[in-house]
Amino acid sequence: MKKSIRFIYSLTPDCVCGKKGVRFIYFILFLIIYSNKKNKEIEKLYTRFNLIFDNIYDLAYVTEFAPDAVPRHFIEVNDMTLKTLGYSKNEFLKLNHLDVINADKKDILNMMKLLFEKGTMTYPAEIKTKYGKIIPLEVTSRIYKIPGQPPVVVCIARDITDRVKMEKELKRLSEVDSLTGAYNRNKYKDIISKEIERAKRYKYPLSAIMFDLNFFKEVNDKYGHVTGDEVLKDMVSLIMRNIRSGDYLIRWGGEEFLIIAPYASSKDAYLLAEKLRTQAELRYFLSEGVRVTLSFGIASLNESEYEMSFIKRADDALYKAKNSGRNRTEVY
Repeated sequence: MKKSIRFIYSLTPDCVCGKKGVRFIYFILFLIIYSNKKNKEIEKLYTRFNLIFDNIYDLAYVTEFAPDAVPRHFIEVNDMTLKTLGYSKNEFLKLNHLDVINADKKDILNMMKLLFEKGTMTYPAEIKTKYGKIIPLEVTSRIYKIPGQPPVVVCIARDITDRVKMEKELKRLSEVDSLTGAYNRNKYKDIISKEIERAKRYKYPLSAIMFDLNFFKEVNDKYGHVTGDEVLKDMVSLIMRNIRSGDYLIRWGGEEFLIIAPYASSKDAYLLAEKLRTQAELRYFLSEGVRVTLSFGIASLNESEYEMSFIKRADDALYKAKNSGRNRTEVY
C-alpha cells in the first residue's frame, strides 16, 4: 500500500497555478477515488483534503471519463466552482464537460482526446454558468488511468476575466488613434488585406473614401492646437455616427482620414461622402463656433488591383477635389 501511495504521489505535478497545495489535492483525490481501504488514515486524509479543496481560490472539479476520452459526469467539485457557476453540488455532479464548456461539442471531444494523449495540459477555456454567463478560464487538467477503473481527469481552473479585459484593452489601444478614436495605420493593414481578399473572393464592390479637413492649419493658427484637437475629435464623432456599421474609419495622418466601405459601389460611396460633406458644412464645432468643410476622393476596387493602386487612386481623387475648389467629392 505504501509503495502504491509513493508511486501515485510521484505522478503528481510539482506545482499548478503556483500552489503546492494543488499537488496534495491531486494526490488525495486519486487516492480516495481508487482506494478501497477504509481506515482512520484515509479518513484523516479525506478530511484534510476537503478542508484544502473547498478553500482554494481557484475552481476545482473532477470528471470520470469513458476509455475513449468521452466525458461521463463530474464526481467531485469544490465550493468555489459552485459559487462561481451558481449550481448546487447535486446539480453540478449530474453534468459533464459538454454541458458547461462554451465550445462546439466536437472541439471539446478533440481537446479531451489530446489530453488523454499528453496526460496533462494547460489551456484556455470558457465555462458557462447556470444562468448563461460566460467566464474565461485558464485550466490545468491531469488524467489518471488505472487498469480496471474508469479514467478520471482532475481540473484546476483560474478565472482570468480581468486578464482578458486587460488584453482586449491593450489590443484596442494598439489599433486605435489615441486622439480621435478612429482606427490607426496599424489596424488599417489588417483591414485592407482582409477586405480586398473578401471582395475578390465573393465578388462584391469595395470602395475607399479619402477625405481631409479643408484649411485646418488656419483653425490651429487662429484657435490653437488644443481647439484644433477638439475639432478633430468632434468631426470624427460626426463621421462615425453617419457611416454604416460595417465601414471602417481610419486616421490616415494629421487631418486626413480614410473610410473603407465594403459592399459600396462608387455610386454608393459618392452618396455617403456627400452626406458626410453636407453634415460637416452645416455644423458649428465647439463653443467657439468653428466652421470646417471636408473634401472627398473616392476609388472603387478593380478586379486586377491591390492595396497600393487602390488607395492611391482615392488619394488622387482627393487631390483633384482640393484643386477644384475644395468642399466637394471627386470619384476617380
